[in-house]
Amino acid sequence: MNWRRYISSDSWGYNLLAFVALVIPLHRRLVPAAVALAFIFSLYRWVRGKCRPRLKGHLADALPLLGLLVLYVMLLAGLAFTSDVWRANREVEYKLSFVVFPLLALLLPPLSRLQLDRLLTIFTTGCGIFLVASVATGACRAMLTGDWRYLSYEDLSAVFHPSYMSAYQTVALFHVLDLGRRGEWFGGSRKLHVVLLLLIPVYIAMLASRAGMLGALIVLGYFAWSMRDQYPGRRRSFMHVLLAAALLVASSLALPVTQKRLTRITPNPAAGNNEPARGSSALRMVAWQSGWSVLADHPLGLGTGNVQRALDREYARTGEVYAYRRGLNAHCQYLQTALELGWFGLSVLVFCLLTFLWRVWRAVQPALAAIAGLVLFHALVESFLEVQAGIIFTAFWMLCAYLSAQARVMPAGSA
Repeated sequence: MNWRRYISSDSWGYNLLAFVALVIPLHRRLVPAAVALAFIFSLYRWVRGKCRPRLKGHLADALPLLGLLVLYVMLLAGLAFTSDVWRANREVEYKLSFVVFPLLALLLPPLSRLQLDRLLTIFTTGCGIFLVASVATGACRAMLTGDWRYLSYEDLSAVFHPSYMSAYQTVALFHVLDLGRRGEWFGGSRKLHVVLLLLIPVYIAMLASRAGMLGALIVLGYFAWSMRDQYPGRRRSFMHVLLAAALLVASSLALPVTQKRLTRITPNPAAGNNEPARGSSALRMVAWQSGWSVLADHPLGLGTGNVQRALDREYARTGEVYAYRRGLNAHCQYLQTALELGWFGLSVLVFCLLTFLWRVWRAVQPALAAIAGLVLFHALVESFLEVQAGIIFTAFWMLCAYLSAQARVMPAGSA
C-alpha cells in the first residue's frame, strides 16, 4: 500500500488538512493541538505573503461556516448574562473552533475532488487504526480481568464517547462502500477493503450506542437510495450495503456485551421506590422535558454557561435525583442551543446545518451529504456541539465542503 500518493508536494493546505483528518479519530486530546498548528502555520504563510485571503466564490457556500461564526459571536454576547463565569469561559474556549475554521477557509487553497476523496481515505485510516487499537486493548483487559465489559461502550471507545466514535466509523464505512461503488479498493488493497467492510459494522455494534447504530443504519439507507440510478455494479454495491446492515443488526443482537448494554436500566436508589429504574432513552426524555420547561420560561435564552445550573434546578424541582446527580445536559443540541441563546440562536444553528446539507447535496458529494445528515441526526439525541469531538468533526468537514466548492469557481493557479 503506497501512502506517498496521499501526500501532496504542491498543496500545503491539503497536507495540513490531511494531518488534521488523521488525528481527529485517533485521540480527542490531540485534535485541538493539531488544529492550532494548522492555523498557526496558515497565519505564518499569510504573514510571509505566501497566501492571501480569498473572498471569491458563492456566498451560499460559506453560509455554514458563517453560521458557526455568528453562533460564537452570540456566545460572547451571552457572557454579559452569565452567572457561572468558570463554565462560560470554558465553553468560549472549547468552541473557539467556530472562529478558527471560518478563518482557515480564507487562508487555505481550494480542494479538488481527488484531494477531498483522499482526505476521506486518510480519515478512514485513522478510524481503522483506532478500531484495531481499542479492540486489542479491550480484549487484553477482558482476558486479564475476566470482565468483558471492556469490549463494549465507554470501556471500548476509551477517549471518545461511543456515539461520537460510532459517527466517525459510520463515515469510514460510507467511504469504503463508496469506493466499492466506483470499482476501487481502499488504499488499493482488496483484502484491506474487505476487512474494513466486515469489521466496521461489527465494531459499531460493539460500541453499543443506540444513536450510533441508528445513525449508521440511516446512512446505509441513504447510500442504498443514492444507487438508484447506478446501473453498472449496482447489484454488487447493494449486496455490500445489505451485508454491512446485516452485520450491524446481527452483531447487536448476538454479542452478549452489546445486548447487556442495550437492555441495561439505570436504578436510582436514592429515590427509593418513588422512581423506578429506567434506561438511557427514558433519561433522555427526562432531560428533554426538563429542558423544554426551562425554555418556556426563558425564550430569549439563559446566557452563556448558565444552562446546566438551570437544568439541575429543574431536576431537583421534579425529583429527578439521578439526572441531578449526574448533571445531565439537554442531550439535544437544538434544545441546548435554544436554552443558551434563545430561539434566535436555535434558528441560526438549524440554518447553519441545513445549508451545509443543501450545499453538499447540490454539489453531488455523497460522503459530505452523509456527514451533514449524521450531524443533523446526532444533534437530535446528543449535545453534539458541546464537546470537541463533535465541534471539530463538524467544522472540519464544513471547511472541506467550502474549499471543495472554491475549486469549482476559482481558476487554476489562483491559490
